Amino acid sequence: MDRDNVAAPRLRPLGILLLAVFVPLGLYSASWLYMATTVRAEIGRWADTQRARGYQVTYEAINLSGFPLRFEVNITKPILQAPEAAGSWRWSTAILSGQMNPFVRNKFILTTPGPQEIRLPSFPKSGESTNAPIATITAVTATATIKRRSNGTQGQASLILDAADISGLVSGSAVHVERLDAAAQWFPAPHPSDHTTRTLTLSASSHGIDLPPALGLPFGPRIETIALDADVNGTLADGELLPSLENWRENGGTVELHTLTLQWPPLQLSANGTLALDDQLQPMGAFSTNLQGFSDALDALSRDGIVRPRDSSMAKAMLGTLAKAPAGGGVRVPLTLQNRALFAGPVKLLQLPDVRWSNTHQPRMENQPEDKDVRGLGPSHSPLIR
Repeated sequence: MDRDNVAAPRLRPLGILLLAVFVPLGLYSASWLYMATTVRAEIGRWADTQRARGYQVTYEAINLSGFPLRFEVNITKPILQAPEAAGSWRWSTAILSGQMNPFVRNKFILTTPGPQEIRLPSFPKSGESTNAPIATITAVTATATIKRRSNGTQGQASLILDAADISGLVSGSAVHVERLDAAAQWFPAPHPSDHTTRTLTLSASSHGIDLPPALGLPFGPRIETIALDADVNGTLADGELLPSLENWRENGGTVELHTLTLQWPPLQLSANGTLALDDQLQPMGAFSTNLQGFSDALDALSRDGIVRPRDSSMAKAMLGTLAKAPAGGGVRVPLTLQNRALFAGPVKLLQLPDVRWSNTHQPRMENQPEDKDVRGLGPSHSPLIR
């Protein structure tokens, strides 16, 4: 029998096996390389879009790795700076890393292994110099996760910070945060006139926040817990923030605050209510609030010059008759926010500073004389409140 004729059938299965292995591997390799090229191009397109909006976007290099089981992007020395109209805020870090499973392409994980430097937004008034603080955030874990549908109209994002130190807000001192969890989910935008449809959900919680004494805050040096859960109703359009907020307000946009909790000794607070913006784009709202340690908190605010002693005494006397005692203890107090002031029932507790949304935003205070003998809550260098 001819040996060549015997060997040929034996070689066919081996050839088929090689084809079955190497053809899919080759196709997968080509797909991985195509995705790498696509991601690099997407980063470039995103950067070009932001530059067209007036932002400064720079980076030193984009390095791609991780073949075959993962896809990793390392961007060295990325810098993102907002235009003056948006407050000239700036973010930078040494390396920004992104990871994606090639088989789950709608989920992207971002990490920053080193410190992040953030210059807070600043909207100085005419004649004032920009004096925005620069904060440096160093965390054991700093991870952001982004998931979105292919059309981009619906998705979610989350952020985790573990053992974070924030320096630069106060000279020589740092704010320490044991843990921060934040999440957002966005939904398809309704018709602009639809102000009842939820377009965004927000949740955040943090605990173990150690505050340096140099901040000069009225309560204790540690916030045990702060958390919130809220829905944004109505459409917030893309583009510049100020006109977007104006349109959202004019179309009846609101924020439904489902829960807000704060444990900052001596005060414990839990609240829910509704927030909106007035015609000067200043926050206003009404809340049902359960307070514990309210009397001690008023005393601390009075000692610090934030609440006048007579207002503190009046609040204690009037709230003794207005407040309701819930089953869990404390007092249930209706709080309202209007005309840049916080009221407990009819008693004015705090005069709040302006919130400025851009360098062209100049809120007017009409028929609300400023209390000259009350210290403002916002520090002189605060980026948004003046």
